Amino acid sequence: MANIKEVREKVIEFSRETFGVKDVKVISAGKVKKGWDAEVEVLEDNAVVKAAGIPAQVKDQNIYSIKMDEDLNIFTYKLEEKRAQEKVDKE
Repeated sequence: MANIKEVREKVIEFSRETFGVKDVKVISAGKVKKGWDAEVEVLEDNAVVKAAGIPAQVKDQNIYSIKMDEDLNIFTYKLEEKRAQEKVDKE
């Protein structure tokens, strides 16, 4: 049976691969009846700003829920909250 540390490592690895981000913050994780639930916060590039070629670096602060079975196989994830954050890159 998995423990909370393994759950944390699994959702971080999954988030990095799936969302293409470096930094992942696990904001909750817990055992449920038939597996595990977790929430992560990631900063992702804003697709609209990136596609438009705008020089300001804007990231979306996104919170995802991730559901796993008892063997830590992820069977669903969902965007729960999205907030835009502007970060000006000063060179």
